Amino acid sequence: MDFDLSETQELIASGAREFLAARVSGDLVRNIAAGTGSYSDSWWRDVTQLEWPGLLVPEELGGAGLGFPELGALLEEWGAVLAPGPLLETALQGASAINRFGNDGQLKEFLPPIAAGEMIVTPAVHEEQPAWAHISLNASARFINGRWTLNGEKRFAPFAANANLMLVSASTGPSADDCTLFLVRPEDSRGIELTPMKTAAGPPLSRVRLHDVQVTEDAVLGEVGRGQEAIDYLMLLGAVGRSLQMAGAARQVVNMTVDYVSNRHQFGRPVGSFQAVQHHCANMAVAAKGMALLSRKAAWTLSEGSNPARAAAMAKVKANRELPYVCALAHQCHGAIGFTWEHNLHLFTRHALHWRSDYGDTNYHRKKLMTEASA
Repeated sequence: MDFDLSETQELIASGAREFLAARVSGDLVRNIAAGTGSYSDSWWRDVTQLEWPGLLVPEELGGAGLGFPELGALLEEWGAVLAPGPLLETALQGASAINRFGNDGQLKEFLPPIAAGEMIVTPAVHEEQPAWAHISLNASARFINGRWTLNGEKRFAPFAANANLMLVSASTGPSADDCTLFLVRPEDSRGIELTPMKTAAGPPLSRVRLHDVQVTEDAVLGEVGRGQEAIDYLMLLGAVGRSLQMAGAARQVVNMTVDYVSNRHQFGRPVGSFQAVQHHCANMAVAAKGMALLSRKAAWTLSEGSNPARAAAMAKVKANRELPYVCALAHQCHGAIGFTWEHNLHLFTRHALHWRSDYGDTNYHRKKLMTEASA
């Protein structure tokens, strides 16, 4: 199976590469990492004019009707420049989860505004102890007088301050398995309080407190008491999407390192002419290519293959291990300058530390693979 980019995917990637190179700077990412900046509404409007949020939305609902590999090509370029914005959360997780589990009314209500860039979606499913294997739930939902009332606290919700729609998990029965996923509009719901959470890098995260938040029966995504399947699907999508971003970031680190060692001279010759540096660059390139191929395979498996959970686990294990490794070798090649605030390399290192725990760390995905192999 050839997982190099197809002609359509290459067109998407090259267009995204050109647009993002002109719009996303190291200073923008640096300011976000420092907590002094964020992506602007005008930036997201420019993104939506390219129709990226609707790549997976069916054509009859205003989208492009493309597949996961096409969005995957875009996510690689998104990760290569550490672009800010809820593309993964909205275009991949939000659109896919609603398309898979939503009823006809929900599809018509939510997918067209997602495709038009008018709705930002974020998952809010984790709590104080975010267990990847089985989301622990203290948040609860009770059905009273024809409406659901939600109480509790969710954590690590990306871009929650900008979201028009939250996918909120809550317990709806006595058993730990009795959970339900709700579509909650923050602007229409009283009792939602957001608190920013500090991280090393990555998207801005929020703590979401729910106090007597009321939603209608139509807010249930899927079936009452059977929300774990939808939550698992959100985590699967997140693992694949994040692996693709990490592959793009690794490729960019390799490129910037090769450029640096080709132009930096020491002892009267380019640093890249030394054999040890060449070995580092070769190892980085091999690792980055492996990440890209496994991540693209996982994206393809989501729509065309069998056992996407296995492919996603393999991709995320590879990405979790290799991106920090690539960044470490890049620092060896750059020397002290790579650690300075003004240089972009440390931004990738910070994201690597954050991303490797997103949607399942290495131990979690390795256990999944071992469990499957022994079954």
